[in-house]
Amino acid sequence: MEKRVKRVKIEVVPDFYFIDVEVEKLPDPKFIIREICNCGDDIKHINGGNYHSEIRIYEVPNTGYFIFVYGNTRETFCDDEYSKMIVTINGTAKYWFWLRYDESFAIYNKRKAKAIIKSYENDDYYIDYYD
Repeated sequence: MEKRVKRVKIEVVPDFYFIDVEVEKLPDPKFIIREICNCGDDIKHINGGNYHSEIRIYEVPNTGYFIFVYGNTRETFCDDEYSKMIVTINGTAKYWFWLRYDESFAIYNKRKAKAIIKSYENDDYYIDYYD
């Protein structure tokens, strides 16, 4: 007998769609991919310029999906704008995470997420793995 796979629909929406709905914080990232610094002697990190790309990869529990948050190493400022993003599973609000105004995100299934992570295994990036 063939086992039927239940489809899961993952969406991320701003929190104003779910005002006063209790949801859990999305668990900490499983991976962080960082661009290796090659600034040499002209290091102006933090808020001096030379920002490096950073991808935080969150696993959406019990779904087989991952959320990639594309950002950089810039420190936050007190006037930075953030949006509270809500992760819905089959239309039900389940988790939340913060997204800074200059960040973006994408949702991938496990197979695609593994392929993307593998594509960063080169000399220009390093990957931190967390349990």
